[in-house]
Amino acid sequence: DPAAPTVDDQIAAERDHADGVAGAASPTPDAPSAATSDGALSAAAAVGVVIQTHTVAARVATGVTVTADTISVTAHGTTNAASGGSGSAAAPTTVGIGAGVALTLSHASIQATVASGATVEATTVTLSAEEGAGEVTAVAASGAGGDVAIAGSVAIVLLERDTLAGLSGTARMGGGELRITAVSALNVRAEATPVEASPGAGTLGIGASFAMVIIDLTPRAEVTDGTVVTGQGAILISSSATIDARTIARMGVASDSVAVAPAVAITLSTVRPIARLGTGAVLVFDGGVGIQSTNVARASAEATGSTTAGTAAVGIGLGLAIGNHAATTELARSVALTGDLTLGSTVTSTVTATGAASAAGAPASDDDASTPPDERDSVDAQVAAQRDHANGVATDRGMSGAGGTVPPSAETSDGPVSVAAAVGVALSTVRARVTLAAGITVTAHAVSLLSSVAADATA
Repeated sequence: DPAAPTVDDQIAAERDHADGVAGAASPTPDAPSAATSDGALSAAAAVGVVIQTHTVAARVATGVTVTADTISVTAHGTTNAASGGSGSAAAPTTVGIGAGVALTLSHASIQATVASGATVEATTVTLSAEEGAGEVTAVAASGAGGDVAIAGSVAIVLLERDTLAGLSGTARMGGGELRITAVSALNVRAEATPVEASPGAGTLGIGASFAMVIIDLTPRAEVTDGTVVTGQGAILISSSATIDARTIARMGVASDSVAVAPAVAITLSTVRPIARLGTGAVLVFDGGVGIQSTNVARASAEATGSTTAGTAAVGIGLGLAIGNHAATTELARSVALTGDLTLGSTVTSTVTATGAASAAGAPASDDDASTPPDERDSVDAQVAAQRDHANGVATDRGMSGAGGTVPPSAETSDGPVSVAAAVGVALSTVRARVTLAAGITVTAHAVSLLSSVAADATA
């Protein structure tokens, strides 16, 4: 029924009801859409939704002057969020439908700042914005039994982070360290699977699993444009990210006659720490400056579809992992130092995609092999559809998308591959960048610039 409410409609209605009961001053953000590249889900037996917003802030406000031996401005948070949905329909029945949906939206802002117009004067000043090693997950399971059995699992995680350690006011240093640090550490997982010991189907079994993770994370540590720092000691600015993002989609179907089990796993990981000393007047400082950005990011997608049937069996697994991993270190003003200037940028990136499929028990097809396949079903088209879907979801949320990387064509010297049951695609864009802005001058005891990349992309 086209007029019947979708899963998204039902979630929105319950969210709005909760907002009304709570008298919320501002509406709760929309949950991730319960949708795949084929469209929105029209029904589900079990739905779990987590919508999380998390704010931690420590700030020296405009107009405030703080004088002490040691000043510490620290914002620390650890984020954990987990949604789950497990739906099953047990035999015996004519038609069994089981569907589970798990949706997690997690947004956190962790900021430690000294505002423009504020002043800190101390031997040691520390600004630290840190997210501890939390876990954000969505786990969905489904199963069905009967003469006709239909099962589907959808697990989606959307994650954004705003982690900032920033000095925008004046700092007068008395011989110790000015240390500005931003840190993000997270494990993110979406898993869509069949329920354990799922009952089998009679004449027709259809099962589908879809898992997707989209993360957009840019921890930032900086002395902002126009900020004044004077005195002596050491200036240390560092930003780091340690992120593991995984999707797992598995589906298994058994039937006496026909069994179909597609599984799709998509991971879109954008992780880009930034460490920066911004523009302004020449920094004259009795001591050294160190600026470092570090990124350790892992993105993996695993999809497995397996079937057993008497007449026709189709198992399909498509895993797509996209890693946009970078680290940026920038010196944007001239400096005159008595100590060393050290700038570093390091990225360790691992992107892995696996597609596996098995089909057992069905006799050989009698289809005419000369019949040309539909171009919309080609391997390239399937991969493009999944990439475009993830990119669209990210763009609609104002998150970073897949970027301009285009998957390589699945082709041989004989031409494009039109059909494949197991597809794994890993797209990796990795950059470690150390930048001295154009036109600046550097005077220091010694100058060291180092950028390094260790990148592994496997499919």
